[in-house]
Amino acid sequence: AASYFRKAAEKGQADAAYNLGLMMVEGTGVEKHPAGALEFFQFAAAEGLAEAQTALAFLYANGTGVEKSDEKAATWFNEAALRGDTLAQTRLARMYFLGKGVEKDLMAAYTWLSIARAGGQDDPELAALLEPEMTPELLVQAEEALKDWEAATLPQ
Repeated sequence: AASYFRKAAEKGQADAAYNLGLMMVEGTGVEKHPAGALEFFQFAAAEGLAEAQTALAFLYANGTGVEKSDEKAATWFNEAALRGDTLAQTRLARMYFLGKGVEKDLMAAYTWLSIARAGGQDDPELAALLEPEMTPELLVQAEEALKDWEAATLPQ
């Protein structure tokens, strides 16, 4: 499978580049080489593949094969979150709550967590920490942001 994905990736197929990157990170069917996966994730992420953007964010968040960078992780989680990746949305919510890689912003954290929940992904641990911190004003702002998101993303 790795040779197929490599050939397809070399022909510009983002899905193949992403899959090859996953294989390299995990050492499945190829030698484990997280740093080598970086270029394949970067290519697929630049092509707009949300899963690759999330994978790239995790590399930066964990310092796997790259220098750890919360800022770069937040940037890539944000890109994937905007494309509807619910895992990225929960991770971005957590980063906003903790102020890791982004300025701490409870309203943004709550909004991203709500968007992820609407998409079927939850982070109960984050919710338990975040919800008691939310003031009525922040809740109203977050609900408005959620409505704006839904209006922008739901089919017309």
